[in-house]
Amino acid sequence: MHADDARAAAVAFLKDTMQHEQDVAWPPVPTPVATRCSDGDVGVRFQYFVSVDTDVDSQKIASTLQSYWTSRGLEVKPSQEDFGKYGVMYSATARADRMPWGSYEISSTGINLYVDSQCAEGNISDYE
Repeated sequence: MHADDARAAAVAFLKDTMQHEQDVAWPPVPTPVATRCSDGDVGVRFQYFVSVDTDVDSQKIASTLQSYWTSRGLEVKPSQEDFGKYGVMYSATARADRMPWGSYEISSTGINLYVDSQCAEGNISDYE
């Protein structure tokens, strides 16, 4: 896959994910970070990180994102951890072949959303 195509698919996936959860005031799409492909492939992967403070229902958002990603054909592996007086942290990873990947961490105070592109031709030094 060409790097421009991988980035475009990842941005589209990120925008679709953010638009799916309209109760959150999402920031603009950030500039990605280029990383080495971690799954043994030679090439570059682009990671997008969006962080937003919000007080919307964290369990509802986690459930909605999990359902949405599952409907898109990704295998979602959710988890949650109760931190007592600090609340519950919901997290998940979502993976599929030939698609961008997603993950999130959602608490009562905010959301961290990550999207990784598919592995693409190139080297991270080309994007530093």
